[in-house]
Amino acid sequence: KMKPATMIAWATCATALAATTAAVAEDDNWTPDRIKSEWVGKKVFSRTANGALADFWMRDDGTADVAVGNNFTDKGTWWLSDRGYCTKWQKIRDGEERCFTVRNRLGQVQVFNPDGSLNSTIIRVQ
Repeated sequence: KMKPATMIAWATCATALAATTAAVAEDDNWTPDRIKSEWVGKKVFSRTANGALADFWMRDDGTADVAVGNNFTDKGTWWLSDRGYCTKWQKIRDGEERCFTVRNRLGQVQVFNPDGSLNSTIIRVQ
């Protein structure tokens, strides 16, 4: 027969393991299909790694708009890649294309640059 203290210890361990497993499962990369279903045709609000507020809109036709802060806007194109999505803007990076990955990390949706550095954290989608 198991003592009550032992039962509580086992229950606590099982609960902690279940919570850890759920947290690890949440910490995952988004597929291109998920990016398309969650973001395309919607306005996505984010905070860039340097703290600026930004919003972007990826349309079904492959065009995109972005606004950063109160006075910078740009237009460009976007497409899905094998690991995420890519953009090419008229002004940003002098028109150079860049591809990004998206993942759930620490309870937030975050966008990462090709070198693995943080690009932005998503605030909301509408």
